Amino acid sequence: MPDKVRRRGRHHPKREDILAAAERILVKRGYDQTAVDDIARELGCTKGLIYYHFRSKAELFFEMRIAVIRGISQYVKQADVRIEDPKQRLWAAMVAHAEWVCSHGSKAALPMTIEVRASPLFPEEFRGQILEARHRLQQWIEDLARQVAQVEGIRKFDPGLFTRTFLNAANSISLWYSPEGPLTAREVAVAMVNFFFNGINAQTSDGVAATPLGESDIVSRLTSH
Repeated sequence: MPDKVRRRGRHHPKREDILAAAERILVKRGYDQTAVDDIARELGCTKGLIYYHFRSKAELFFEMRIAVIRGISQYVKQADVRIEDPKQRLWAAMVAHAEWVCSHGSKAALPMTIEVRASPLFPEEFRGQILEARHRLQQWIEDLARQVAQVEGIRKFDPGLFTRTFLNAANSISLWYSPEGPLTAREVAVAMVNFFFNGINAQTSDGVAATPLGESDIVSRLTSH
């Protein structure tokens, strides 16, 4: 953390400073193993200054998670707003989701989302709101997939299973993607989505499903490193 942020944090950390410090600790330790004392120590301030902004650790965690889901949802919905073709709309929405996860690193870390479900210490009120927001995002993509399932030339597939499998793969990108690797966030997103689309596209005459969209050299660049 920059020194100027640490100096400011010793006295009156801003809301965004607290969220950033909590994110760093929670990603490493998980919800149950993180205390407000840990966050205060990271910022060099008292617990009281954290409680000035957030009533509890649960509320702090909730604000972090709901902001991630809303950020992804907004980015996904903006991606397909002017596209009429069902396949193009689904492709654009899926790429947007995967690209957002790639670009936001630890903010989208999957282990934290998993632990919200499992932790008995996380209030049911917040848990329900997080899961409902995630369900709305999943339903948005699933509805797009259901439209594609009706398109002529598409193999039969289960839109719900397709969507859940994709979201599981896309959300886990934050566990392994590095911006220092051979591909940009956009290129990784395009490559991943094309893998999924090749599974539902009708085969060509030689029995191979062609990649529908995206930069043609991405896969070769990925496998050459």
